[in-house]
This record gives sequence, structure tokens and C-alpha cells, in this order.
Amino acid sequence: MKKTTVLILLVSLIFIQASAQKIKRIYFDSTWKECSKKHAMYYREKPVQPEHDSLFLVKDFFLNGQVQMEGHFSSFKPERKQGHFMYYYQNGQKSSETDYVNDLYNGKRENWYADGNKLELAWYINGKANGKAAAWFDNGKKKWEMAYDTGKRVGEVWEWYKTGDAYEHGYYVNDKDSGEHLWWAKDGKVISRFVVVNGKRIWSIVDPSAAEDYKAIYPAYQGGNDSLLNYLHHNIKYPQTAVDHSIQGTVYVSFYVDTLGVISDLKIQKGIGYGCDEEVLEVMKKCTKRWTPASVDGQLFGMIYTIPVKFTFK
Repeated sequence: MKKTTVLILLVSLIFIQASAQKIKRIYFDSTWKECSKKHAMYYREKPVQPEHDSLFLVKDFFLNGQVQMEGHFSSFKPERKQGHFMYYYQNGQKSSETDYVNDLYNGKRENWYADGNKLELAWYINGKANGKAAAWFDNGKKKWEMAYDTGKRVGEVWEWYKTGDAYEHGYYVNDKDSGEHLWWAKDGKVISRFVVVNGKRIWSIVDPSAAEDYKAIYPAYQGGNDSLLNYLHHNIKYPQTAVDHSIQGTVYVSFYVDTLGVISDLKIQKGIGYGCDEEVLEVMKKCTKRWTPASVDGQLFGMIYTIPVKFTFK
């Protein structure tokens, strides 16, 4: 009886030792490139042999031992994820949860902030977004919401400010703009709008914040930035009051450029005082060259434009 017990313990010990030898530890830097332990931010416990069904159970860790990722791979060269995966922050809070089939997202994919609040939610089929998708700000308010059909945007889309107020609303058909699209400022004022007619966007109001996602050309000084810099350099004088007080910094001046390229309504958006703001306004008012007006989708628009003017000692 005693001999049998010793034999069983010996066999168990050998099995545990053999199992431990199947795990290989690899170190990674902050960009997930293999590195030495000295420069590592993460390490991976990579099995030498598959656990079952030709799948390798892999665990990544932060250096403090907290699990960063856990899931199965069907191969390592190339890396192919298969099945359910969990990702974690260093504080132990879950950061992401998803499923893979042949290294492609499949099914529900969720992301969270480090405090546990929702970050994103989407559904996938063969790596392409399919169904409703949404994202949230860290204060819990919804950031955007839309739907996909095999990776293409369809139906209604909403986007909000962090306060919960609407920023954008529109529609898509087969990933193309459809119907009316609207953008609002934080005060609720409509700042951009277009309607799709026969496949073409017809803009009625344009704001730079919305236009940047489309075929936008912003106002430009004739001759380009170099010509504008040359004009400012030869005409702006450093106010003596600013020199006496060692004032340096950047003045931001805005102005309206109409469809003929004429500027008006000059305003200091952010100044540094001591005569610098007034000097910039005076020089810009004397600018007689016409600007190239803004256009969106080929339509000319008047647009408010802002440029920085830097005051510095050489």
C-alpha cells in the first residue's frame, strides 16, 4: 500500500514538471515587440504544445503579474486568434471582450473604460461590423450610434457632445450619404447642413468642423502660406510696450472670407495683449489681396477662418 502511494506521488510530480515545461515565457515592450526582460512591459506564457483541438491557450501579463489578455491561438506564424478572448487593464478591470473565427471578429465585441464604464459595443460577422454599434464618453453619456451591414454604414446615425447635446444627425444607404445631414453647435444652433439630391450633396450651411470630413478646400491667401507669412513679417511691428515687458506668444485672429475672397469681420479669438492684438488687427485690415474662397464638394462658401500670428524675440 505504501509503495503504491509513493509511486502515484512520483508519477504526479513528473506530470506536473512535464506540464510546466510546455510553457515558454516571452517578453514584449510597449509596442508589443519582443525584447529582453529588462526593457519589457508585458510577458506572454506561450505553450509549446496545443491544449486541445490544435488550439494554444495563451496568456499575456503585465509585469506585476496581472493578466492582460487570455485566449486561444490556432497558430503563431502567422498569429491566428480563435474563440473567446478577454483583455484587462493593469488594475484588473476588464477592457475588452470578443470572439474570433480565423482571426476575424465574430459576434459581440465590447470595450470598457478602466473604471468599468462602457466604451464601445458592436457586432461583427467575418471581421465586418454588422448590426447596431455605439460608443460612450467616460461620463456615461452616449458619444455616437449607428448601424452597419457587412461593414457598410446604413440607416440613421447620431453623434453627441459630451454634455449629451446633439452634434450630428444623418442617414446612410450602402455607406453613402442619404437624405438630410445636420450639425449643431454646443448652443443648439445649426452650423452645417446638406441634402443629398440625385447622389450629390447640396450644402446650405458649412462649418469647418463638419467640412473636414468631406471634399473641403479652406480659404487660402493668394500665393499660399509663404506669401502670407512674408506679408505679415514685413508689416507687423513688435509693439514697444510688449518689448518692454518681454511679452511673447501667439495671437489668433479670425475673419470671414466671402465667396469673392474678400475678408471682413476680423476678431481676436485669443490674444496676448500689450498692443500685439491691435497690431495684428490693423495689419490684417490693410491686407488688400483677395483670398481663394472655401469650397465643399465644389460649392463655393463664405467661411470664418482663423490664423495664428506669433510674436517672439530672436
